[in-house]
Amino acid sequence: MKASTPVVLSMTGFARVRREADTAAVTVTLRTVNHRFLDLRWQLPTELEDLQPELEKRLRGQLKRGHVDVRFVCERPGASAAARLDAGTLESYLAAYQEISRRVGASAPASPADILRFPGIFAPAAGAAGEGAGVWAALAPAALSAALEELQRMRAVEGAALAADLRGRLDALAAGGEAIAAQRPAIEAGLREKLERRLREWLGSASAPLAADRLAQEAALLAERSDISEELTRLEAHLAQARGLLAEGGEVGKKLDFLAQELNREVNTLCSKTTGASAAALLVTDLGLGLKAELEKFREQIQNLE
Repeated sequence: MKASTPVVLSMTGFARVRREADTAAVTVTLRTVNHRFLDLRWQLPTELEDLQPELEKRLRGQLKRGHVDVRFVCERPGASAAARLDAGTLESYLAAYQEISRRVGASAPASPADILRFPGIFAPAAGAAGEGAGVWAALAPAALSAALEELQRMRAVEGAALAADLRGRLDALAAGGEAIAAQRPAIEAGLREKLERRLREWLGSASAPLAADRLAQEAALLAERSDISEELTRLEAHLAQARGLLAEGGEVGKKLDFLAQELNREVNTLCSKTTGASAAALLVTDLGLGLKAELEKFREQIQNLE
């Protein structure tokens, strides 16, 4: 996969690759799920332990976030028949077993089933181990690179599906914002009517004339506290920025999560500024609740993006 390709990557993926040469084989398995940071969990055989720094560098070069299980298995296809019991290793294990039993007061000997689980009990035919170790070390980096390529392909496919879903939710959020904006004239008229009624009550007479300057002053204060134009403008800007991030691709999960928080803040402010019993205010409250529900789904999906 080319690094410049504008794709959105899911943090969930799986890949398994096997590479063989001569009498040795290496199988690499990668499993990834969402995680706040990059968390690598290794299952590496002894033969490849010295390669871990190099292998980890390759992984960190392509993966930025997620919990990653990395498993390597080294094999010698067709060499099992040449394996033989390593008597010296077995005697060492049995001596240690007897000493531990003596110290803890146990007398039961090791069973054959126990012995078969001892690491290193079986040794390959002469020369096979050294030859295999060298080939394993040569195969491991190439196998990991192939597994990473397969993993990234799968994550890109899932990421594309997630991005399509997120774009649909952004469209729904934009439509909700437009519906709220359409209620602004009715909301402002209702606020003015409410203000006039309260001022008449304060003046002690429902029929008393209102001073134009007093009404203008009170209306200006109420309009400042209740104007939602800035929130609508910021809502639109955040939605445009989110679309831009999805089009840009790459590591966008954290940025989109931050934008989701900002969107939620704007929606909360919209709802708090348009409270009231008027039909327009009730409609805006209903639209705001719909936006919050859509935002929650949006944030849930974002958690799966790198």
